[in-house]
Amino acid sequence: MTNSLCKKIAVFKLCIFMLALLAFTVLAFSGFIHAGHECSGDDCPVCLLLNTAQRTLRSIESHPNTHLLLHFLFAFLALAFFFSNSNIQKETPVSKKIRKNN
Repeated sequence: MTNSLCKKIAVFKLCIFMLALLAFTVLAFSGFIHAGHECSGDDCPVCLLLNTAQRTLRSIESHPNTHLLLHFLFAFLALAFFFSNSNIQKETPVSKKIRKNN
């Protein structure tokens, strides 16, 4: 792999991780968001989003092996990220000892 491709892959993985972290944060703190919200009526989009987030969290938490699965998934992603980045070797003309003549 070239160095630029490795950087693109690492940036892509970082973006996916940040999006997952953002989604989890919104789901986890939806109760705090709803506390300061002034509802505009029955068809309030904020309330709809918060109710969907709460239902998603309840369905995730109701399964008995959810915490084990989440820990396994986090460990797998951390190890995959570590090992995929540890194999990146920079190949330059100096490291290959290539002489360039014009």
